[in-house]
Amino acid sequence: MEITVNGKPELLNREINLEEFIDDKGLSDSKVAIEYNGEILQPAEWQEVVLTAGDVLEIIKFVGGG
Repeated sequence: MEITVNGKPELLNREINLEEFIDDKGLSDSKVAIEYNGEILQPAEWQEVVLTAGDVLEIIKFVGGG
């Protein structure tokens, strides 16, 4: 199935929830914000969302520095 992540197509070979997807990408839930099909989700909601064909994700990673 194909989803869109930050404007680019990405193929998924299995059903996966958003939390697993983020973990597989090596992203920390405390340092990212996710927009799922136009709605910003809280990390507590990620486990409930199962990605399906056509979903659109925007992932913003926060970076500290000075």
